[in-house]
Amino acid sequence: MHAVSGDALAPVARLDVRAGYGDGEATGSAVWSLRGITSNERYVTRAEKQRLVSAQPVLGRVDARCAAFIPIRKSAAWWALTQDERRDILEEQSHHVAYGMRALPAVA
Repeated sequence: MHAVSGDALAPVARLDVRAGYGDGEATGSAVWSLRGITSNERYVTRAEKQRLVSAQPVLGRVDARCAAFIPIRKSAAWWALTQDERRDILEEQSHHVAYGMRALPAVA
C-alpha cells in the first residue's frame, strides 16, 4: 500500500465487502469491513463513461482478487468547488479516470 497524503492504513490480508450501509463487524478472517453503495459517476465525460463500462466486469465475481481503495476525505472547501473545478482536480490534474482505465478489468 502507498499513502499519498496522511497516515497509511494498516495492511490487511482480507476484506469483508458489503453492499449498503449499516452496522456490523468484519466476518471470518477479515480485518476490515467495507460498506457502501455504488454511486453514479460524477466527474466523467460521456466518452469516458462508455470506455469504463465496456472494460468493467461485474463486481462481486468470484475471481476478483485485487482492488484499488482510495479513501478521500472531502472537505467543505471541496464541496464549495463547482463540478467543473472538481473534475479538473480529479482528471486533468490527477488523471484519476485514466489510471482507472489502465487497471481495468484486472482490478475490481
